[in-house]
Amino acid sequence: MLADMLDTKTKSKATALLEINDANDEMMTFPDISDVGEIAADVSVTATDGTHVFTADGNVITLVVTGGKVVSVDKVEETVSDATAEFIEAVAEQLDVNEQFRATALAEIDGLKKTISEMKALMSHGSDQGDKLKVKDVVVGGKKIDLTKVNFK
Repeated sequence: MLADMLDTKTKSKATALLEINDANDEMMTFPDISDVGEIAADVSVTATDGTHVFTADGNVITLVVTGGKVVSVDKVEETVSDATAEFIEAVAEQLDVNEQFRATALAEIDGLKKTISEMKALMSHGSDQGDKLKVKDVVVGGKKIDLTKVNFK
């Protein structure tokens, strides 16, 4: 057994393996390399023949595969145009504005719920004679509202 462990002929070689999904979600397997930076022409790959595009390390990489070999590699650094950067910034600012508006609206809704609860309490409390108060023609937002006809449920 010890002899087997020392026998270099029986030791298996560590194999490199790199697997990448392209933009069409097709798996590409590179059995002889372990890093994207090692992809070059004539490297073996298990993938369908044709063009494969994927992103890695801030680059858009386009490979052409024929017969199980990489035929060509084109790397283009991903960049964002000034117009796109400005658009992204504007969208982020608008999201902040929308969140502020949402917080204000929720606070106003809570205030209205409190006002409605107070109005319900006024309508349901009896007077000294045991009669319910009749609350009519309350002005809200410049309009008269007959609260006896409003369903508060």
